[in-house]
Amino acid sequence: MEGRDATTVVFPEAKLKIFLTADDKVRSLRRSIESQQDLKDVEKSLAERDGRDSNRAESPLMVATDAVVIDSSSIGIDQVVEEILSLWKNLNP
Repeated sequence: MEGRDATTVVFPEAKLKIFLTADDKVRSLRRSIESQQDLKDVEKSLAERDGRDSNRAESPLMVATDAVVIDSSSIGIDQVVEEILSLWKNLNP
């Protein structure tokens, strides 16, 4: 399950909570390549969305206190998946 409030509102009792993040510039570049949109437009859009989501009254974007933060700025999807699977296996030996 993924979502900006999945670990704080939707599944607050989940055994494993992961907050996947990346540097703003990296996120913008990835989104720009994926959507074939102008990088500056994507940067602006992501900053506005993050601001709205972080400051909304109901279910604001935040890291759950018991979440594991994975910063994917300098690692690829395969490494992210490996890290998540390793975390899960450690919880369920």
